[in-house]
Amino acid sequence: MIKPNKATSKRSDSIIDFGISQNASGWTSEVLDEGESDHWPVLFQSCLAINEDSFFKKTNWRIYNYFLTMVYEYWLSVVYNIDEQTFFSLFSSFLSALSDRCSVYETVAKYRPPWPPDLVLLAKSVNRARRAYRRMKCLQRLQLYLDLKDIFIAKRTDFLNSKQEQKLKWVAEGNNVWTFVKPHFHAFTPPFRGLTIGSEKITDGNKIVETLANYFETHFKKPQHDNNNNEHVQSVEIFENIEYTPNIPLEPITVVEVLQEWKKFKKKKSLDSTGTSAFMIKQLPQEYIGIITVLFNHCAAKGEFFVDSKHAKVVCLSKDGLFPTENKLRPISLLPNLGKWFERIIHKRILKWCENNNIFVDEQSGFTANRRLQTRIVSLIEDIRLTIAACNRPALAIFVDFMSAFDRMWFCALISSLTRLDMPLAYIKWISSWISNRTISIHYGDYVSRTIKMEVGAPQGSILAATLFRLHIHHLPSFFHQVISHLFADDLALILSGSLENKFSLNVVELEERANKAMLILEKFADDHILPVNIQKTKAVLIHNIVSPSLPKIKFKDKNIDYVTSFQYLGVTITTKLGWGKYIDDKLRKIKGTYNAMKVLFYNIPKKEILIRLGWSRKQGMSSLVVASESSEASIS
Repeated sequence: MIKPNKATSKRSDSIIDFGISQNASGWTSEVLDEGESDHWPVLFQSCLAINEDSFFKKTNWRIYNYFLTMVYEYWLSVVYNIDEQTFFSLFSSFLSALSDRCSVYETVAKYRPPWPPDLVLLAKSVNRARRAYRRMKCLQRLQLYLDLKDIFIAKRTDFLNSKQEQKLKWVAEGNNVWTFVKPHFHAFTPPFRGLTIGSEKITDGNKIVETLANYFETHFKKPQHDNNNNEHVQSVEIFENIEYTPNIPLEPITVVEVLQEWKKFKKKKSLDSTGTSAFMIKQLPQEYIGIITVLFNHCAAKGEFFVDSKHAKVVCLSKDGLFPTENKLRPISLLPNLGKWFERIIHKRILKWCENNNIFVDEQSGFTANRRLQTRIVSLIEDIRLTIAACNRPALAIFVDFMSAFDRMWFCALISSLTRLDMPLAYIKWISSWISNRTISIHYGDYVSRTIKMEVGAPQGSILAATLFRLHIHHLPSFFHQVISHLFADDLALILSGSLENKFSLNVVELEERANKAMLILEKFADDHILPVNIQKTKAVLIHNIVSPSLPKIKFKDKNIDYVTSFQYLGVTITTKLGWGKYIDDKLRKIKGTYNAMKVLFYNIPKKEILIRLGWSRKQGMSSLVVASESSEASIS
């Protein structure tokens, strides 16, 4: 809530004018002592600002595509005559330079919405007529200016109306309405203006990137293994053997594979570390698919990955207002799109190998087709419901949180896990090459940090990272005996059931003993894989049907695990009574908020567009609500 610091009503000391926002950080308000209304006017100031001296980029994509078509023969000859690493670097730089060459940079003050050429020419004619009249004021020039202005306004109105009608027509087709309303219901992640270090706020760009570079350099530091731990020694030995193994060629990549993955690219314009974007890749003429196939096959034949694609451009978003601390940032890795194209093809082959060899367990979901979040929720709730059907039989749920799971994936343990799964040696060797010698640089506006080595973890902007982590912890559920485990991505839930023949008090004692044994197993797994557990965020819930029970004491590395009365797991609130009341109340609150937003959109649709209004209300399942709302408004009026 954006609340003024003094009363906004002239007749009382009440604050009756305020603003509501999803995140009010950085917003300010000022009550102005002027005006003749019953309310003092309130001036709201946003935390979002645009520098008047900043520029925006206008690219002529037709020229871009035309030039690529003209130089196709050149690149076709180059791809056969130089090595794949040099070609990757040259071609990425060429696409970035060509985009700049086909672009102009205009100041923000000159930004105009895209108009057709005839309307732009007419606007220029109006401006010339106005300047001519100002130089020599006469009735003839005034009349010419006014006539041209009327024609321009009429043409512009027709153009805007036609765009609106085309948009409404498109919205009415199929499920396009969801594409239109989707941005309205998304949470907004605010930018940050600086960092909070202790009691000091840093706003200098150079200091910000260097501070973040120091933080991430420590974060991605190589973990120290224990030479007294047999698992560590074995993992290091396996990893070193793979490192010394010569590269193994991968199966040839087909044009069909390259074309399929190219079609899946979304037209995003964010620039990666090589200066290219997914939008640029999508603008490639289709004949370039053959050139890219040759490039990928050269790399696959050597069993390697592109060196330039191992460097990521990292942009941080705030999770805690305008001046967050270092650990309250969400890093976004922007990897070279050309490298991600090749990576997706190999990822698809790895998934096919997993499917053919049944590398799945019933307790695991996430990042896999036909193993969705809903599957894990239904399975978890059903296990708990069957347990507490008897009054003397409680269920103990422990929700384990791994600390920065993707970022803490130890390379040696990962390769060891893949080896135990009997993954083909060619894939293991390629993955070893893929994760090794990676670097990142932090970008904040125009400021760039030094290059940082990633000696642990996988890049979060990669589609392959999630699959590798799933394979990395594939054996985790098999470690627990007499414990039901549910694993969705890196979210682990352990369910322990009481015995049917015991009293409730005896079940609590038994659950405490079994839970601590499970924690010892989890501790060993975490130590063996150097995958730390966040004890502060790991919570326990005792689900039962009695009043004021005693709680089992659970410890992880001599630290108590806290109990909570409710825990949100994969979007569902698990309570001590396994009731759905809180969950339903939360959903109803969200539905009401969404309905109010949809109602505003509904009433903004012109009444003459009866088909769109009807289609909208049917798709939302809210036609009765709209009718009731309209009838109630009519009765009130």
